[in-house]
Amino acid sequence: MGVVEQYVVEGGWVVVGGGDFDWNTVLRLRQALEAATATQPLVILDAGAVTLADSTTLSLLLRTHQSTDFRIVAPPPALLPDAEGHRHRPGPGDPADRGSSTHLLTPNRGTVA
Repeated sequence: MGVVEQYVVEGGWVVVGGGDFDWNTVLRLRQALEAATATQPLVILDAGAVTLADSTTLSLLLRTHQSTDFRIVAPPPALLPDAEGHRHRPGPGDPADRGSSTHLLTPNRGTVA
């Protein structure tokens, strides 16, 4: 199940996603992005801990991009295509499975319900 955390940064709102997001688990991410889009001039998705994003999730990201100033930061290797355009989903022990905990922003952290 996808995990969502949210916090404010100067000038915008950060939504942190983690785990798998597919048609069955994308609801919390959708709610967080829609709420942020309705109230913030800038929405940032920290995707560093996302391990899977299916077409439902990608459609959500496109709709969010069309609705507001939207940025995606820290995409993990699992979401980046290789030279042939294929996605790689690392497994345990895989060198690509380094689990990003890097935050490019200095947040005013706090989980929002």
